[in-house]
Amino acid sequence: MDRPDTVRTLFRRIVAENPDRVALIDGETQYTYMDLARLSSAYARLFRERLSLLPGHILLAWLDNGPEFIASFLSAAEIGAILFPLNIHWRPPELRWFLDRLPVAGVVTKQSLRATWGVLADPISPARVVAVDDPTVHAWFQQPPAATPAEEAMSPLSPEQPVVFFSSSGSTGAPKIVPRSHRNMVEGTIGKARALGITAGDRFLSIVPFYHANGLDNSLTLPLLSGATAVLQSDFVPSRFAEALTKHRVEVFIGSPAIFELLLRFEFDPGCLSTLRICASSGGPIAAENMEAVRRRFGVTIRQVYGASETGVIAIDPPEGGPPAVPVPNIELRILDGSGEPLPSGERGQIAVRGPSVVSGYIGGSGDESKVF
Repeated sequence: MDRPDTVRTLFRRIVAENPDRVALIDGETQYTYMDLARLSSAYARLFRERLSLLPGHILLAWLDNGPEFIASFLSAAEIGAILFPLNIHWRPPELRWFLDRLPVAGVVTKQSLRATWGVLADPISPARVVAVDDPTVHAWFQQPPAATPAEEAMSPLSPEQPVVFFSSSGSTGAPKIVPRSHRNMVEGTIGKARALGITAGDRFLSIVPFYHANGLDNSLTLPLLSGATAVLQSDFVPSRFAEALTKHRVEVFIGSPAIFELLLRFEFDPGCLSTLRICASSGGPIAAENMEAVRRRFGVTIRQVYGASETGVIAIDPPEGGPPAVPVPNIELRILDGSGEPLPSGERGQIAVRGPSVVSGYIGGSGDESKVF
């Protein structure tokens, strides 16, 4: 059987193999993989009809963690469009920076988050903002689908087409728009799953926001493109966090330095993390003292995950903790000096990364990045 090289083909294969397996747990609601596939197909029909969304078009996601975000991502992948998740805490001036640089087909959001786009009615008309929980949209979902031409439903899709955009942190200047292709996402997911030993049926606690690369990579695509189950939470509430871990016997949690720091500030049953087989931190370096404090208090070793929006995950601490970290399969790492020459083991220098999860450049870049990619 050929190895899938797009998000669309990989997700379809997982649905075909595991239609009745639970994909999502959102509060008291569960979605099987078949349920999620049907919801994503309904979203694709909605976006085609309301936004005329076509392959290559950009759809902004203004959503918190939930089935709505996941269905939006999968439907964009199905169509061949590009989902650009935006931080729901950004202000209108920050959003305008991106709107001025991208041809946006529309915005998917919820009624509780829609008000921000009323302020931005100039670049984005209200007709192009779809709140998926709006009563009129809910009524639309109840209607039988119109016949969709087979050629539209199965538009040719190249693995090199972008499927998602991320905004870089802007730590080296203005923010940059990072395009991840289908190949980047699929190969990155497969490599991480092999490195961590993820198995179909594992249960993840998905709490890091999906609009961050860490959240979408490690809490959305990693479980759902591996046939695992994602237990969804939209923010860190200590009591809900502990309850979800024990109630659902969560086996995988990939958090962030901020979450682990908060974890240490509250009183928890030391056994609440006992079901975890994999506990990791991504999105930045976690303080060594916090890693040690979690180990002493909860008996769990945190594995540092290394990577960037431009590269995906490149290395992960071994199960017993690190350093040194171990490169994920299909990633090649070198340490270079200032002139670009490889350094011997043990020397400090610049990290050079090569592999199928590394992006090819920035959107709207000046060309100066050619020496980087």
